[in-house]
Amino acid sequence: MILPVIDAAIPLELAGFERTLAVRQPSHDCCLRLISACGGSLIGTSANISGEAPLTDPLDRRLADLATQADFFVIGSCGKEAGLPSTVIDATKEEKVTVVREGAISGERIFSYLEKTSKTDFS
Repeated sequence: MILPVIDAAIPLELAGFERTLAVRQPSHDCCLRLISACGGSLIGTSANISGEAPLTDPLDRRLADLATQADFFVIGSCGKEAGLPSTVIDATKEEKVTVVREGAISGERIFSYLEKTSKTDFS
């Protein structure tokens, strides 16, 4: 989910000039253990570069290039939905939440869940 940053303490390097932050919940056991070991949250970049085809194949040469620039790199299956990119939801507009990219979990399924817990318009 892309969320608006409302805490002024979040640095520009993380929130950018748009003051947004994308958060995710992985389904990869190794990643979940690493996040837990870091106190429950971890900052990192996506392997998927904006505007490029998603990196879903563990044998994709672009992953090897990315790994040379990383401090830590998890090799192997990417969890239950391996082979599919993440669904990206933009929740930065108070009046409307939208699907930016359809992925492993349908926007419809996410909106169905969110509608149970919010009064925001989901479409």
